[in-house]
Amino acid sequence: MQYITILLCMIISLNASAQSPCTTFLRIGIDARSAGLGEAFCGLSDDVGAVYYNPAGLGFIEKAEVSLTHTSWLEDIGIEYGGLAYPLVDGHAIGMNMTYLHTQDIIERDIQGTATGRFRVYNLSAGLSYGYQVTKKVSLGASLKHISESNPWSKTSTNAVDAGVMWHPLSYISLGASIQNIGRGIKASKNEYNLPLISRIGMAYKPIDNCVLIMDCISFDGKKSFMAAGIEYGISQAMILRAGYETNHENMVSFSGGMGLKIGEYHLDYAFVPHDDLGLTHRVSICVKGQKIRDKG
Repeated sequence: MQYITILLCMIISLNASAQSPCTTFLRIGIDARSAGLGEAFCGLSDDVGAVYYNPAGLGFIEKAEVSLTHTSWLEDIGIEYGGLAYPLVDGHAIGMNMTYLHTQDIIERDIQGTATGRFRVYNLSAGLSYGYQVTKKVSLGASLKHISESNPWSKTSTNAVDAGVMWHPLSYISLGASIQNIGRGIKASKNEYNLPLISRIGMAYKPIDNCVLIMDCISFDGKKSFMAAGIEYGISQAMILRAGYETNHENMVSFSGGMGLKIGEYHLDYAFVPHDDLGLTHRVSICVKGQKIRDKG
């Protein structure tokens, strides 16, 4: 199991981008709702998930929200996420988030295969976000984050910026665009690597009150863009079903699905994402929404 974990970490790094082997965890989705929608969320960004996908979405949020997510990822890799969104007066809003990836104990062996010790690998991203509703239909946003990695061979860190814009041309349509991980790169083993630059353009369409269709065009590191799409349908006031699809098969992901439960101000979400022969990954999120603080404008 420990050897598989090491191999997975290497595959993920090389497959994602040879330019950023230390920070490819930044490409992994952060909560159950967006994962169930195939990671198509940039054009929606209507909850605390905006701090990750498009900080401009904060400008339209009316309630304070706190979210916690646990992801049981491939093999012994786990990801913890926490996010906060808080609307202020006059169209301003702030947010905070932290993503923490960790492995279980990995056995270190010498050339003869003798166990010589154990170690773990950690990745961390923590940031502050700001959104501003410029007009009734347009919002801008940005995030500043600190990124670090710790393993037995090195400890390294850097800073990066995300930026986004959202436009609500009609009450049932929203458009968004964002760029993530704008920064100078990160140093590891005497080399400097670029951060995984993620560009997103998305649209959300709400044909009826209990249904929303989302589609994003996504590009990693300036490579060929791929599409992600999702649908969210409320079968009752308390239960929501989700499904998503992603065309970037390099991520070993195609279909995804999930569901959500609403109990008063508490929202509980679950998502499953198949990774071909490597198996399923699971995400569970709990979100608490406060009282309405302001109107959208």
